[in-house]
Amino acid sequence: MTNEYQTGLNVIKHFGYPLPFTAAISSADIISVGILNGLSDANLKIPKDLSIVSIDGTELIKFTRPQITAIKQDFQKMGQLSLELLDAQKLTSGGIFHTKIELIAGDTVRKLSF
Repeated sequence: MTNEYQTGLNVIKHFGYPLPFTAAISSADIISVGILNGLSDANLKIPKDLSIVSIDGTELIKFTRPQITAIKQDFQKMGQLSLELLDAQKLTSGGIFHTKIELIAGDTVRKLSF
């Protein structure tokens, strides 16, 4: 699977309605946009029929209706750390480093009450 708009559209077509799940978490905003539009094409309601969260948080989420809820990554800091580790010859394929993330609350997650 790739990070493409069509991937998101295909998810809704593949599973049909009723959906066998209540939420989708995508690895890229562009996939979330595809899911959002696929739901709209199928006359499904967001977030009533499906909640959507994107792990990306680019400017793209600001242009969707409803606005996509996202976990925003600090891509600039990720690149900076990678270059610093590469320059210090400490960047390895199994290396792990952490950067801050931020929840961007949109309107694509349904609130549940228990």
